[in-house]
Amino acid sequence: MSIQTLNFDTINSLYTNSDPFDTTFTMSNPLRNIKKIRLSSLEIPLGFYNIRSTNSTNTFTITINSVVSTITLSPAYYSSISTLLTAINTAFTALSLTNTPTFSYNGLYVIITLTTSTTYSITSSNLSKYVLGFSSTTSGTGKTLTATNPFNLSYDTYFIMYFPNLPVNNNSATQQILHFKLPISGINGAVYYYYENFGLTQELQITDSNYIINNVRVVFYDRFGCTVSNYLDYSMSLTFEYEP
Repeated sequence: MSIQTLNFDTINSLYTNSDPFDTTFTMSNPLRNIKKIRLSSLEIPLGFYNIRSTNSTNTFTITINSVVSTITLSPAYYSSISTLLTAINTAFTALSLTNTPTFSYNGLYVIITLTTSTTYSITSSNLSKYVLGFSSTTSGTGKTLTATNPFNLSYDTYFIMYFPNLPVNNNSATQQILHFKLPISGINGAVYYYYENFGLTQELQITDSNYIINNVRVVFYDRFGCTVSNYLDYSMSLTFEYEP
């Protein structure tokens, strides 16, 4: 068995939609008889949005006295809960509702206050449930509603690197895209580093021994299975095990 490690940099790849998080690397020398592929290293500047349209964390819907109101936020990186709630309040104010909800927070919990006591219900979404902390069945009567769980702006605890053009063995029962899992511990402006010697070894087993690898496409997904954009170039090293 032969082993070869190749280094890749997205500045030398072919972007899809101008995004390095969906890009294709063309190999000058195709590889044959590949058995396994390991992620040896990865260096990514972090610059992704935590509120984005691809996974619907930018929409919120509330029904007040049978009136359904939906707001859509501009995708962006919201660094604080106060910044996010200000954007939500601005969006609801622009709707000119008779009973406008106002969002605030107390400690770790988001609070919705209505102008008058009324019947309300919140439509469950990734924003309402996983970011703001409201349960999937939030409804009632009154003026004030407090989230059942703490808010969480850092719900992106990991990303998935997916290789759509490679015939690989995948035993995931829940996500067909579960190839390389990348735990995220940094914040925007930092650089994410992964090195095989300092973490869990991650490898893919090629199921087609006759497959010739002449290009490698890489797409990133979040924990919801939705594509994510970063728009910042990164580098990585892949180790190939093959029969000479």
